[in-house]
Amino acid sequence: MPAGTYAEKVTINNGNGAKHIDRNITLRGAQVGNNAVSRPADAEETVLTGGIEVGNLQNNDSLTIDGFSVQGKGINLLGWGNPYNTQGTVVIQNNRITDIKDGTVSAIHMNCDAKEYIRQITIAQNYISDIGEQGNAANGIYVVISSDRLDVTDNVVNNVNHTCVQLASALIDEIYIEGNTLTNWNRDGDGGAGAGGSNGDDIYLPKKELNVVEIHENSIVRDETLPGRTGYAARLAYSGTAKYDLSNNYWGTENFSQVISGQGYAKLTPYYTDEAMETPVSSYIAKLSFSCSALMLNGTAERKLSPSLTVLGNQDKSETVEYQWQTSDDAIVALEERDGVMYAVGKKIGTATITLSAVDPLSKKTVTCAVEVKVGNDPEGISLEDQRVVTGSETRLTVKVNPEGAELPSYYTFVWSSDNESVASVDENGVLTAGNTPGTAVITVECKSFSTVKYTATATITVVNPIPIESVEVDGEVTLKPGEEKTLTAVIHPADTTDDTALVWESSDPAVVTVDAAGKVTAVKPGQAEITVTTVNGKSATVTVKVLAEYTITASAGKGGVITPSGEVKVTEGDSQSFAFKAEDGYEIAEIKVDGKTVDATDSYTFTAVDADHTIEVAFRAVEDVPQTGAELPLTAFAVLLAGIACLFLMGKSRNRTAHR
Repeated sequence: MPAGTYAEKVTINNGNGAKHIDRNITLRGAQVGNNAVSRPADAEETVLTGGIEVGNLQNNDSLTIDGFSVQGKGINLLGWGNPYNTQGTVVIQNNRITDIKDGTVSAIHMNCDAKEYIRQITIAQNYISDIGEQGNAANGIYVVISSDRLDVTDNVVNNVNHTCVQLASALIDEIYIEGNTLTNWNRDGDGGAGAGGSNGDDIYLPKKELNVVEIHENSIVRDETLPGRTGYAARLAYSGTAKYDLSNNYWGTENFSQVISGQGYAKLTPYYTDEAMETPVSSYIAKLSFSCSALMLNGTAERKLSPSLTVLGNQDKSETVEYQWQTSDDAIVALEERDGVMYAVGKKIGTATITLSAVDPLSKKTVTCAVEVKVGNDPEGISLEDQRVVTGSETRLTVKVNPEGAELPSYYTFVWSSDNESVASVDENGVLTAGNTPGTAVITVECKSFSTVKYTATATITVVNPIPIESVEVDGEVTLKPGEEKTLTAVIHPADTTDDTALVWESSDPAVVTVDAAGKVTAVKPGQAEITVTTVNGKSATVTVKVLAEYTITASAGKGGVITPSGEVKVTEGDSQSFAFKAEDGYEIAEIKVDGKTVDATDSYTFTAVDADHTIEVAFRAVEDVPQTGAELPLTAFAVLLAGIACLFLMGKSRNRTAHR
């Protein structure tokens, strides 16, 4: 059948008066040969909303149904005709069977005469989900017929109102249930009125001693939030000494009322491992648990720890099992045994894990259970914050436990109320709904331990009309040095806006300046970038951030003195830098050069408003090497001059004496 949707029921019925013929009947949908579990959701399907019904096939007829999407009604096989001993086969594969509303049948329903016989039945690679309505007992796969062999492989069976794989009255020599995902049986919690209120199970095996039962590599999980009792993961209905191999399955949870039901022997592993063991069903620990409050109050409370065992076959093993207790941190939660009873005692604030272990007397396997326990401050009260909200809005109110670090026990509940529901109402979860009229309402929350009110808190809620953001402003120009940080401040107008005041910051050049979500800018390298801040309603403002450059002044001094500072001196753009010179004893400054040119200076020099690299050099000379000022005459000539002056003076004296005579 080509892709499309067909409302009519597809019927195959040979009729009671027909001649015996051997036929291979094949119904092919658009997705023939394509695994229904893994094929795309948008695949072109042959959709049958009226279901498929097969009845009164004859002799050695074989049937294959492959590649359909069946909705609303299931695949219903009413039976073969005479003779009963057929060599035919049934193959139902690659079909999507969903949303079955007919509670009288199942997704795949083979309710045949028990005398009828089919050589082999294969149910493979089908996707089966949402089977049955509230109160009915529809199953996922239901087989009541005699057969040499049944293979249920690689199917998904999910969300069924009764049992995923129901074989209660089947007479099948060999059963292989392998590689399936079988989840969420007994979906509505009561098994449905059609089952007389009985619980469904995941797998229900026939009420007979079978030659071969192999159940491997299946994922068997029931959502713990589903209502009612869980039923069994596997119900071994026969009470004799039959052996079942249920090894290497994933049972998925420890919260089954019982993992396995029955009195036979089973080779099984309760949770998926590579290790199998053979032991009587009635002697294996399927579940070990204990309860302890998630919260223990510091120094004021303790909890009695009572272990609980679930065993296969409902046999009590509590007297033969040895328990071992362990705490991950006895400074937080200590374990104290009194008169054979274990207690958990809170010591200080924190979290610790308590682990319980038990060794099965027969299998010698160790089963463990761990519970996380919190220890907190004793609560002194609760509080709510006053809030302003916008008309027509919803807000979840938060209860604060005081003091900081205190917690309420998990079983405490909150009861909410409003004194003016026309302005603001509050539901049982603390979700506040503002009305369309501005005003105020007082919200009250009561913290209860069962029926006792422990704490009370109130908050005034002011409901106003929306006040949008009109503008935002930010700091003016900012100058930073490389590596320097500064947090920018944005101011939103008007200040009493009811809009979300969250801001988005962005840099035009993160290679120069980065900015984080809080408006903190970090200078990366010299340059300039624009920082933009934007409000949720698109208002924005921009600030220019300049990152200053850094320059190097290389300072050096010759023999006979020092320059301070010396070497390569880093100077930020626009800053000034001074250098001092000092000659050693016997030396004095001979020359000062800046960028290779001689400058006038005494004992220091200052670079101002630095905007480039520079050099400064100082030369010194010894004092004895310094020439005299005035007439630079040799010493001998000076001596001769003095001698001449003396002679002239003496000659004058002699001349005067002669004249006097």
